[in-house]
Amino acid sequence: MNKKTLDKKVKAFTLLEVLIVLVVISILLLVGLPSLTKFTYSAKKRADDLNMMTIKEATALYLVEDADAQAKTGSFEVKTSELITKGYLDVKQLSKVSEGDKADALKSPLTNKAYTVTVNVPTGSGEAKPYIEVSNGETSKDTSTTGSGTQGK
Repeated sequence: MNKKTLDKKVKAFTLLEVLIVLVVISILLLVGLPSLTKFTYSAKKRADDLNMMTIKEATALYLVEDADAQAKTGSFEVKTSELITKGYLDVKQLSKVSEGDKADALKSPLTNKAYTVTVNVPTGSGEAKPYIEVSNGETSKDTSTTGSGTQGK
């Protein structure tokens, strides 16, 4: 044997050391991932709630200013694309989309479905204001927003 080969010792991790590191990393991921997804969901929920409030306020402004909308009676739907083209909603503030996707731009970050805006005009006499409901595509009642700038306030 050569003296040169004896003096050169290769330093490397053993298989056991690599396995221990992998186990520690996997335990950290198992502990940390659920809290990370919880924060992601709560951020999307908050963004969705704020989007629905903004859409509702824009719809209320649209109903006040637009003569065609004031002439409608009963229950009708207001398209978000109409609110965008008439300047009541700014897509850039609500979501990060390109300019070309304005028709599909207003999708809920929570459900990835388009927002629907329903206006229910009271049929009785008096100075009653319309009732606006914005939904993000979910069926549960707590996800739709009603009232702001409309009846009940």
